[in-house]
Amino acid sequence: MKRAGLRIANSRPPPHNGCMAEDPRSPKKQWVAAEKYLQLGFTIPAATFVGWLIGAGLDRWLGKQSFSLGGLIVGTSAGFVYFIRTAMSEDFKD
Repeated sequence: MKRAGLRIANSRPPPHNGCMAEDPRSPKKQWVAAEKYLQLGFTIPAATFVGWLIGAGLDRWLGKQSFSLGGLIVGTSAGFVYFIRTAMSEDFKD
């Protein structure tokens, strides 16, 4: 019951102190977990492809043949670094 903008003491919901347990099998939690693993699964191939693509572009532009191999190595390394950082982050461990 409200009167002129005032609240009655019992009308407020209890404060959330982080102790409320959520169901770990809820569909939302399962989709979030699946998304995290899909993200990690696509990271290394995508980074490798982008590195190769940039290297191949440099090969065509500069007339060399070694940039696509370098792009593969740099892209794969970047993918692994991102993979490890994401897997070690606190957000991923939840």
